[in-house]
Amino acid sequence: METQNDSQTFEQKAVRNKIKLNLREEDVVFRHTTSNSNSSTEIPYVDIKANTWEFTEQNEWLRNVGFLWVAIGVILPGTGRIWLPIGVGCLVYFWFTRVHFTVFDTHAGNRLFVIKDKKHDEIIATLMNKRSEFAKKKYGAIIYENEMDFEMNRFRLMHKEKIISDEEYESATVEIESYHASKAIPSPLSPGNK
Repeated sequence: METQNDSQTFEQKAVRNKIKLNLREEDVVFRHTTSNSNSSTEIPYVDIKANTWEFTEQNEWLRNVGFLWVAIGVILPGTGRIWLPIGVGCLVYFWFTRVHFTVFDTHAGNRLFVIKDKKHDEIIATLMNKRSEFAKKKYGAIIYENEMDFEMNRFRLMHKEKIISDEEYESATVEIESYHASKAIPSPLSPGNK
């Protein structure tokens, strides 16, 4: 991991995939290079969805050919046995060239991939922390002028998206309800209550 100013950079490499994540103050620059493509996307933290899914990149053709050659090597006597070690070799190569990813979808339709390697957990934790910090700084304050339902929904969404914790959500909802309840009770000194 490399740190510059307020950004952190992570690089990952596995088989034909090279990933570079530059986690800046408001967004992440995601660069994914493979043997036949190269893309770079700036993804604002607020666009990254909290839920993830798993993806495994694998060469299914190699797996299928490996099984076929193993079967031929087992079934055919004599010269057919040459296919057995070739098939086993294909299956071993297939197994060790698979790449596992954690994938984040975004509200804009992009996808952010993180390779499951020794840096995986640190990258995910740092990404989610930066996402949460940014969203809290930008959207985390209660806006008392808003309608109660609007504010409650806003904090419910931040909780659902794992931007705020259970405790922060509970605290915010109690504060919003208390404020709006106090507004609803007329003061004995207010006009019309004499």
